[in-house]
Order: sequence, then structure tokens, then C-alpha cells
Amino acid sequence: MPNSYVVATGNGSTNQYDLPFSYIRKEHVTAAVNYVDAPFTWVNDSRIQITTTPPNGQRVEVRRTTPLTSLLVDFSDGSTPVASDFDTSNYQHLYKAQELDDNLSQTLVWTSTGIDANSQPIVNVVDPTTDQGAATKKYVDDNIFPKILSTDSWSAVDTKTPTTSATDARIDSKIDTALTGDVSGGAGITVTDNSPSTGQIAVSITDSGVTEAKINDGAVTINKIPDNILTLAKLAAAAVVTNSEQAAATVNDTSLFTTQAADSRYFRQDSTETIDSGTAWSASNSYVATTQAIDNRIIDLLEETGGFVPVGNETSFPAANPDINNSGGTLVSIKAIASTRTPSGGTVTITDGAGSGNTVSITGCGSTVLTAGFGVILETTSTLHTYAFHRLVPKAGEVTTVATNASSVATCATNIAKINNFADLYLISDSAPTTRADSSSLQEGDLWYDTTQDGLKAYDGDSWEPFSPNQTQLNQIAVVAGEIVAQEDLGAITESINTSSGNDLETIANNITNIGTLADVQDGTVATNALSTLAGISGNITAVGNNTTNVNTVAASIGDVNRYAVEYVISTSSPSSPSAGRLWYDVNNNVLKYHNGSGFVNIQGGLQSLLDDTTPELGGHLDCNDKNLTEVGTISGDNLQMDFGSLT
Repeated sequence: MPNSYVVATGNGSTNQYDLPFSYIRKEHVTAAVNYVDAPFTWVNDSRIQITTTPPNGQRVEVRRTTPLTSLLVDFSDGSTPVASDFDTSNYQHLYKAQELDDNLSQTLVWTSTGIDANSQPIVNVVDPTTDQGAATKKYVDDNIFPKILSTDSWSAVDTKTPTTSATDARIDSKIDTALTGDVSGGAGITVTDNSPSTGQIAVSITDSGVTEAKINDGAVTINKIPDNILTLAKLAAAAVVTNSEQAAATVNDTSLFTTQAADSRYFRQDSTETIDSGTAWSASNSYVATTQAIDNRIIDLLEETGGFVPVGNETSFPAANPDINNSGGTLVSIKAIASTRTPSGGTVTITDGAGSGNTVSITGCGSTVLTAGFGVILETTSTLHTYAFHRLVPKAGEVTTVATNASSVATCATNIAKINNFADLYLISDSAPTTRADSSSLQEGDLWYDTTQDGLKAYDGDSWEPFSPNQTQLNQIAVVAGEIVAQEDLGAITESINTSSGNDLETIANNITNIGTLADVQDGTVATNALSTLAGISGNITAVGNNTTNVNTVAASIGDVNRYAVEYVISTSSPSSPSAGRLWYDVNNNVLKYHNGSGFVNIQGGLQSLLDDTTPELGGHLDCNDKNLTEVGTISGDNLQMDFGSLT
């Protein structure tokens, strides 16, 4: 089976042919009828239509010829190679190889009995120069048997062959000579030479030449009587039914009605009761219409009803009203809108829509936009250049696409409730939605992609909360993290008393309330008496005394300590009356959260894997350490260099 062409036989009616082979570009496809190039158009990507329908029995060939001398894809240094370019380049080589293979199968083949031309014509053969050289038809005609043409003088020799036209002319000449010179009349027969140079003679019988004695009995049969010879008077009376006889005549196969008898017997109408094509129509049982009158009446009725008028686009309306009565009822079909038309007040206005200076108005559109590429069905009105909108006609290509994906459409139809539900659950806009897409109230768990901040948020029943903190909030968290410093054991208070040269004990006393607050933070309870708390933890006080320097540091930053004690809470329940920026470690869920001004939201952890970073960048060169890069997508860059080393 050929890979690059298809051959068919014309039948006089088929002009569309399918392409069973693939191609890179449409200009690589040609068509030929009886080995002569034939123009054609494309019906679709796999079917062509030859402009002139191939006659019955003629050979039709559709062939692909891929360029051999030029590259369809030319790769250059620094460019980004893509799969489609490699495919095109490989297809060029593959298709050319297929075409060469097909050509070889159509060339001369050596067989045991001789050279086989595979039923193909052999053209452009040179004249033979040796005894065994092949000769063309023209060479044989011109050299083996020289021809005598009709325009040549006749030469009676054995070395020339006359053409059929020359033969006809010679025979005519000989017959002319024979007729004018050799034919003569006899008894009762006269021969007249009307044109001696062309052999036209007239042979006639004299009036006295044919007598009854000259006619044999039975010699005159019906076959011997020429047409248009017999008259009514020559027919038997029983074989002809006249007008006066038709009323009483019975039907049979042995008699004929005269025209008057037939008119009276069957038509039964005179000229005043007949409606022909030039008579005004009258609906009555007293009249009979001719076939032409009936045709005219049908056409009039159809035109009265309204026809169907095709229009190429919205700027090609006819200058006159398409309706025969300049009224409504006629449908006008716009093949395809060229430019999208948006109605104003339900009407689409098209400047110069019916020629220069003729504005077309399409009423009744409502909010329907006449989108480019769609067809439109309109109805005429009694107002010139004003049409009533009927409906849009979908694009043929899109209808084909829907038909091709009918199973997917059916699946969507089966799951339409889920699709509609998702359309309500997931919203995309630059401002916070206040209702769902179907105008119903927001529900806890609804999703919204904020195109202003490029982030995904969820509705918690009161407000939209981000899935993760934005960059500003991450920066604030980093500041808080920098303020959290683990403190070592401060030692015993006695060490501070024995070694201190300052007012450390006084500082502790002056800040006993703050120390009590620290106690609150330590065990999560409210100390009713800070001094009793200190007495209960004398060992810790001793440890503080041994670390007076650290105590002094805490005292100097007591404001930050107090702020931290307020802003960072560890508990099982949400802190009351929080402000934006407050931190809360949720003990139940082991999650650190921050307050965004509306509620507490989770603080996401850092990257656990390179897969978590969707926009990674390198600070230096990447050393793969003799490892492979797998599943690599497109490699691009302004200065892309690839060193493959030595290829083996």
C-alpha cells in the first residue's frame, strides 16, 4: 500500500477525495487527473475537492511531495529546541523516504520476462540511435510509415500511410467522380447532376414511370409508407372517432380520437374556461389551469410565504428588502459575524451594513452579543434595513468539537450538580466576595483566590482567611522570633547578695510584680501572692542570685519581657480580646498561630523539601556530582550553552 499517494478512477460525479496519508504542510499535496495537474480546494485537513469533476474512467491521483532540497526546520546556536521542531524535522526525513520508496515501486521493474512499467506511461523518451533502441509512437509515425494528411496531394505509393481524414477525402473524391460520370438513368428514371464537382446528383421517377404493373402484389407494406404521408381520408372510418361520435364511442385499442373529439371527451372546457400562464389566477371549480399556470401559481405562493436569503457577513446585506412584499416573514441567514457586535438598548446598529450610507439595525437582541465567528438568523420587517433578531447559529467547528467529545459532555451532564456546586465553592476575583456565584450566602469552607494579593483564602464563617501568612506577616513573625531567647539558669539569689556591688536585690524587689508575672507564665496559674510564690521556690531565687548579670539584663528589658508575656500565650484555648500580631501556641493541635486582626490562623512551617519551593533560584553553579538530571522540562535562557562532551 502506498505511503504518500492514492489513486482512484473518476466516475463523472465524485470530486472529493480523502487523504490516507499524513503531511507537514498543505502545499506539499498535489492532485492530477490523467497525469495533468488539477486545481483543488481543502474540504478539511484530510479531504480535498477537485475544482473540475474528473470524467468517468479517468485516472485521479492525490500525492504528497515533501521538499528534499530545503530544511523545514533550521536549528541555530542558542535557540531553545522544542519537541515539535524535532518532530517536524524527523517527519520531513520520514515522509521523503516514504515518497522515494513509493516512486521506486512505480518505476521500471526488471522481471524474468522483460521490463515491467507497472501500468504507468513512459514519457520524455529520446529517439532511438541503435537497432535495438526503443521508439516512441511519434517516431514510428514520422519515420516508419510517413503519413499523408488531408491537406496533402494524394500519392498512390506503398511507402506512405494516409490518415483517416486523408482517406475520407480520397473516398469522397472517388465517389464524386463515379456519381457524376458513371451513373445514368433508365426507363422511367431521370438522373440530374446537381453539382458535378461534389458528386451531388438527383435520381427521380417520372410520373409515368411507376405503373400498377410495376408494383408486385403485397410489395407495399406499412414499413414502405413514409412518415407524414397518410391523411384522415386514407384511414378506415371505424379507426377514427370524430367529435360527433365520441359521446357514444367505447374505449378500445383499435380506434383513435380526433383532437376535437378528445377535447370534448376529456378536457370538457373551452378557451374561456382555461387559465394559462398569462391569465390572472382564479380559484374556481369552473376553470382548468395549464401546467405553466400551475408552476407560476406555486412560485407566487412560495414568495408570498417568505423565502430564505443567505448573507456572507453583517456588512453584506442587500440594498433592497429581501421580502417580496417588503414585509416580515423572510428569513435572512448571516453566515458568520466578522466583528463582534454588542447591542445597545437591545439593538445592534451596523454602519454601511447594506452598502455605503445604508445603516442596518437588528432589533430584539436584548443582551445577546453577536460574537465574531457565529452565524445569525434574522427576520425581515416592513422597515427597509431593519431586521428582527431570531437566534445565534453556533460555529460549525465548535459543534464538531462538542460532537467529538459527546462522551465528555454526557459525563459533565451526569455530574452537573457537582460542577455547579464547585462553581459556588470556588471564586476568583480582585476583591472579597460577599456572596456565592449563584448569589446565595457564603458558607464556611468556601475558597477564594485573591488576584490582588495572589493568594488562596478560605471563609471561616466570618471572614476570608489566608491559607498561609503573606510576606509582611512573615516578616513580623521573624521579628518576634528574634525576640525569643532561651535563658540559662540564673543561679542562687545568695550569690547575687554576696557578690553584687549594686542594687540587684532592690531591682528584684522593685519588680516583684513582674517576677510574679513570670511565675504565671512558668506554671500557667495566677499567683495570688508573689512573695509566697518566691518563698515556695527559694531554690530558684538562689539560682537568680547566682546570675545577677542576667537578672540585670532582664530588668533592663523588662518592658519587652512584659510585652512578650502578653503577646505570646501557650494554652489549650484561644486567648481572649486578642489584637493583631498576637501569638498563641495551640497545645491541643501543636500549632503556632498568629492573629491577623480577624482571627487566629496557622503559621506554616518552613520548607521540608525542595519540592515546596515553587520558584527556586541558585546562587552559584550547580554541580550534579556525576548524577543524572531526569524528567527535565524545557531548558531556556539568553545564553544557553550545553557541553555534551564526546558523543558515542
